[in-house]
Amino acid sequence: LKGESFSRLGRHEESLDMYQKAVAQSSGSGAVQMLSHARLRAADEEYALGRCVEASAGYREAAALMTEDEKDDRAWALYRAALCAKRLGRVEEAKGEIEELGNLKGDFPRWGASVFKETEKLF
Repeated sequence: LKGESFSRLGRHEESLDMYQKAVAQSSGSGAVQMLSHARLRAADEEYALGRCVEASAGYREAAALMTEDEKDDRAWALYRAALCAKRLGRVEEAKGEIEELGNLKGDFPRWGASVFKETEKLF
């Protein structure tokens, strides 16, 4: 909760620190869902700070840890990873992220439709 509060206040470095501590505590504990959530939120803070290399790696790591039940978060991670890749000039990597996002099956959260429209503008 502290990490979210710091983020809402625009205190991204402090939020990132909280999430990195959560990642460290969750690693190796068997709490994979907690780890994936903490890694996703840490990547969001890296993204907010303009650190696309770190954010991209974090989004990919988080997505790899997520189960089918975490499809909404996985879709978000793939979308943000694509944005990072695009910002870094890695167009083929961005296309791969979007393709993987498109391969997710089932219903998406409300923001999903706008994400797919937004990704069309990436290329």
